[in-house]
Amino acid sequence: MASGRPKRATAGVPPQRYGFEDMVAYSFQVAEVVDVGELKSYREAVSGGEADQWLSVMGDEMESHYRNQTWELVK
Repeated sequence: MASGRPKRATAGVPPQRYGFEDMVAYSFQVAEVVDVGELKSYREAVSGGEADQWLSVMGDEMESHYRNQTWELVK
């Protein structure tokens, strides 16, 4: 089966169907569709339907900062 023509360098290697650029474009499209509606302010967090959870998590975070001495409250 020697045909005299050279074999291609990628013989036996499957083509790469989705490159990095395609993945980035897909990610941006998904991000536009799946908008989780980030809260913009403290007021939004404590006045919404999940206010109890937000207040609890914020309290935990503050306690963690105090316990780890990562900052000091200045009045």
